Amino acid sequence: MPHVAPNNGLQVPVLGFGVHQLPPERTERAVTDALVAGGSRAGAASLRIPPARRMA
Repeated sequence: MPHVAPNNGLQVPVLGFGVHQLPPERTERAVTDALVAGGSRAGAASLRIPPARRMA
């Protein structure tokens, strides 16, 4: 999997998998597939945005 190096010297994968809106069973499968495909990181950040403030 290709990586880029931002100005902080870290290696960041070019491809990311977003899972924040998936139900738990699909999240588990998506993360597993990403790791099998060569991903090396899994984030667990969560963000709640009220529907009225979401961008279309």
